[in-house]
Amino acid sequence: MSTSILLRTIGGADDKRIVLANSSIARALTFGTDWTALRIGARLSMTSLGVNLTSTPRFNFGICSGTTNIMGDATTTHWVGTRSISSTWTYVNSGGITRYTPIAYRPAKKVNTTITEGGSTFGHNVYHVAEAITGGRTMFSIDITKGSPNFSFREFAYIGGGGVGYDLGFDEFLANMELATPAITGHSFAASLTLAVSEADGSLDTLNVNWDRSTPQFEISDIAVARLS
Repeated sequence: MSTSILLRTIGGADDKRIVLANSSIARALTFGTDWTALRIGARLSMTSLGVNLTSTPRFNFGICSGTTNIMGDATTTHWVGTRSISSTWTYVNSGGITRYTPIAYRPAKKVNTTITEGGSTFGHNVYHVAEAITGGRTMFSIDITKGSPNFSFREFAYIGGGGVGYDLGFDEFLANMELATPAITGHSFAASLTLAVSEADGSLDTLNVNWDRSTPQFEISDIAVARLS
C-alpha cells in the first residue's frame, strides 16, 4: 500500500485551506490508472450559515478522467464516486459543536451529462462539522475497487462524537489513510455498495471533488490517495 499527498496546506494559524464554493478541484493520480483498489480521502470542515441547507445540496467526492470536463462542468467525460443525496442538510448546534446532519450518500457516476446513482445509500448518516475557522476537521473518504462491470464502494466518514473542540490532526489522518480499517473517534466505515462502471467511458486517473453551493463553503486542509492494490 502506498499513499500520495495530492494536496496539503500549511498548518496552524496560517492555514491556507482550499475553499470549495460552487467549484471543483482535480488532481491527477501519481500512478494514473495503475490501480485495482484505492482510497481517496480528505481532512475537511465547513463554514457555517446557521440555517438548514435545502433543495438537495450536492457534494461529489471521487475520481474522474483527466483534468478537464470534470464533475461540476456542464459536460463531464467520466466521474465516479460518492454523492450526497439528502434533500435537506439540517443545521445543529448542540454540545458546543456546530454541524450539518444527517447527510446520506450513494455511489454514483456521471458520463457526459448523465448522472447514475446506486439504488442504496451507504447506511450511515454523515455529519460535516461547521467550524472551519476554529478547527472541526474530520476525515471523509471513499474506497473504490474495480470490477467487471460492478465497482465496489465503501465510505468512511464522521458520524458524531469527539467532543467540543474536536479537530482531526494531519498525522492521524495520514496514518488512517493506510489502514485496512481506519479507526478515528466519531467516524464509521459504511457497508460496501456496488455500481456498474466501465472505463471505456474514460480512464479513471484523476481525483475530483465538487461542491455546488457558493455558501456555506467546504474548506479542505489535505487530500490524499492510497493505492490499496
